[in-house]
Amino acid sequence: MSLVGEIVRRINDCLEGKISEQDLNNWANQILIDEPEDTDHEIGSFVTNEVIFLLNMLHDKDERFRATREELEEARDWLLGRKSYEAQRIILYNYTHKAERAIIALQRTIDQLKSKHDNIDFQEFLRESSSVNSNTVYGMLIFHALQLIQAIRREVKTGIVEPYVGINLVGIGKANHLPTRKLLDRLSNIHACLSGKREIFLTVHILADENRTTKAVISL
Repeated sequence: MSLVGEIVRRINDCLEGKISEQDLNNWANQILIDEPEDTDHEIGSFVTNEVIFLLNMLHDKDERFRATREELEEARDWLLGRKSYEAQRIILYNYTHKAERAIIALQRTIDQLKSKHDNIDFQEFLRESSSVNSNTVYGMLIFHALQLIQAIRREVKTGIVEPYVGINLVGIGKANHLPTRKLLDRLSNIHACLSGKREIFLTVHILADENRTTKAVISL
């Protein structure tokens, strides 16, 4: 059974009185200890991590922070795809060496674009970004950085401002005609998010299919 399935089963058992809140709390505490640190912030892990932290608060010493039955039911609904999980004020950290190299390469590209260098080298960022897991928050941000760079390259070569799909809706966005300066500002904002200097807002919806597919929306 997957971790998500095991969490749902244990929450159901607790809500039905088959196990105590203390039992559920103890189990979640062990999971928290055993689970390895996340790398590049895998999208689905935001939800499971939040639920595990919630279960660890079932017997918090301060009653104000103790998880309630309603919160347990909502957590189960996140995992079952009945509700979307909305995380607020996320600061990214703990990225892999692959993501780190892509972030450094992106800064070099931005510096060249800002200096209006005649021979701008995009290849380093393209090469480094290709190895970053696309099913992570870092991967999603880097993908949209690539979109921005492609739009900037087209405008530099042709002088035509082409539509750019905004990052606020991942995969489905409204096309905006933005000049290079605005695109470069957005590119710098993405780099700031990747570097942990600017927060993002993330909404994740787990689909109720056998693969537990996740859909995510990032807002800067």
